[in-house]
Amino acid sequence: MSKQKRKLNNLQSKNRSKAYNKLKGYIIVILCACMVILLLKSKRRDVSLTAFTDGIHKMKESINLPAGKALRKLQAHAVSIFGYNNSISENINNGALCENGKFLLTNMTSCHPWLDCTEINTEIALGKYFGKDLTKKLQYGIWRGYNVAVQHPVMEKGKDRFGDFNENLRNYIDLQSRFVPQLVGFCNVSKSAMEFGRSYIVTEYYPRRSLGEYVRTIKYRSTTAIDRFQLAISYLEVLLFMHSQPQGPRILCDSNSLDDTLAQFLVTESNTVVLSDLDDIPLVQENKGKLARCKHQDLLSNREDIAKTYFLAPEQVKAMLKYLPNSRFSKIYGSKNTDNNDKDSGNLLDSEGRLPPYLDEKADVYKIPDVTQAILLLNIKESKLDPHKNICIEIWNSLKEIHSKCKEHTPLLRPNVKEILKAYADIIINKKDE
Repeated sequence: MSKQKRKLNNLQSKNRSKAYNKLKGYIIVILCACMVILLLKSKRRDVSLTAFTDGIHKMKESINLPAGKALRKLQAHAVSIFGYNNSISENINNGALCENGKFLLTNMTSCHPWLDCTEINTEIALGKYFGKDLTKKLQYGIWRGYNVAVQHPVMEKGKDRFGDFNENLRNYIDLQSRFVPQLVGFCNVSKSAMEFGRSYIVTEYYPRRSLGEYVRTIKYRSTTAIDRFQLAISYLEVLLFMHSQPQGPRILCDSNSLDDTLAQFLVTESNTVVLSDLDDIPLVQENKGKLARCKHQDLLSNREDIAKTYFLAPEQVKAMLKYLPNSRFSKIYGSKNTDNNDKDSGNLLDSEGRLPPYLDEKADVYKIPDVTQAILLLNIKESKLDPHKNICIEIWNSLKEIHSKCKEHTPLLRPNVKEILKAYADIIINKKDE
């Protein structure tokens, strides 16, 4: 009897082992299939939005925006921008909550003076880091129960970021308005590397994070076409503010790819955007015959990922091919695009990697269609379940005429932001609430 039991136990053990190995094989196959699916999805995300919308037929009828409270609110906003005669105000309202030198966070009852070094070091509790770029890293903070974002300058061996940090801070102070993050305080002690590590810029915290992150969230799929179009209009308002500065237009030099551009804008709780990256927004002074110069073009010209997106304005690419003939850009675009009559070289770059002056605000205009396309259609491209897909596509199609003008090769032929904003606003101002 004991031998039979042992045989039975051995048989059962072998059967369990076979079943286990079979189950393990199934699990491995399933995991491999999941990895393949994820890989295919990630590759599909790299396909340009332009290719995604190439097959969409041109809209023939007037745009059919859904009527209701959201539409009426956006109509009122458009009218407030242009007035009833459809002419935009020369002096766009900056909408600052407090006088310069003070801030007002949500639920605060009165404006408070900007925090100084002592207050930042003693009153702000720091949390985890949540973002980083070439010049700064971002950290959560809490000041008296209010959420704030703390910017630290990046410390890298052999790289001087002092100038970037100081310029970023200077522009935060000068441009305080509803178009940039609200400044809460700063501590600028950047005379030496040791002190530089104790320099901070503190701003309001925006839970929705960057525009690039927000448009890819599941939550964004529940927003209506009106909400998304409002974001696109808000983006144009920021550009208009930057291009309407008293000293001259400021251009966004860090808008070098679609992802880079979307990362520069933070989304507010009121469904608008603010420009958060202010360390390279040079002035265009056409009245003095001065165009703008962007920093770190030597680094940019060797970023193959940017060259392959074809996002930059033609004049930006032309300048890189002219002054940086040995860069990755030259290898990708080819020597046939280089002007052989130009004898200039990379020696003309200054200490911060700036090319000779060659840009104006029309470089920003060239990129507007790509950004609007991402706001309206990026989430749709990644999800077939978006209930607002058809209306977003109709909005996009209705803007093709103005967008084609934005993509003119010659900068002078492109419209200015006022004209583009008017074309956007016409869609909703002329729509009746049925």
